Amino acid sequence: MMNANGMMGCCMMMNGMMCCQCSMPMGTCKVEMTEMGCVMSCTSGDAMAAKMIQTCCDCMSSMMMPGCTCCMTMNGMPVCCCVC
Repeated sequence: MMNANGMMGCCMMMNGMMCCQCSMPMGTCKVEMTEMGCVMSCTSGDAMAAKMIQTCCDCMSSMMMPGCTCCMTMNGMPVCCCVC
């Protein structure tokens, strides 16, 4: 929790090589603990910033479908990786 609620982002990787980096400085990001782990959420009251956040999320979802790995970062430090 030490790095939570700071600058967040996700690095999309395929075979250990970075394909895409999505940083989320345009919104307010937070981490919430759940029974299964944690949830990262980013929100913004600005319509254009919200559109950028949604576009980043769509991009990351699209890259995970064919097999990319998502490495979540908090304050620039990798904290977890997941594969769908």
